[in-house]
Amino acid sequence: MKLDPKDISTIATEIVRQLCQIARQYLEPEQNRQVKPTQMKVGGPPERPPNSLLTGKEAAAILSVSWSTMEGWRVHGKGPEYIKLGRSVRYKVSDLQEYIKTLDSV
Repeated sequence: MKLDPKDISTIATEIVRQLCQIARQYLEPEQNRQVKPTQMKVGGPPERPPNSLLTGKEAAAILSVSWSTMEGWRVHGKGPEYIKLGRSVRYKVSDLQEYIKTLDSV
């Protein structure tokens, strides 16, 4: 059986369309997930132990900046102190508090 190039193109297009649809089903929920800032109570964020570690997205939410801003600060040696755990970046609550104090004194 010999296939016409148009048939091959049609089949390939349909396969790609179906693969894209499957990929969207798995990727969209993750891509649309937004960082939820910690629930605020009157007077500020909930108390956490000073040495507890936060992700970059959690730290960004507390500082009211985007996660990409936090990345940029790290690259340029600005922003709050951070800790590298393997390939992960974490921020101590106490370091965020100190950073906020330095902003208040400027």
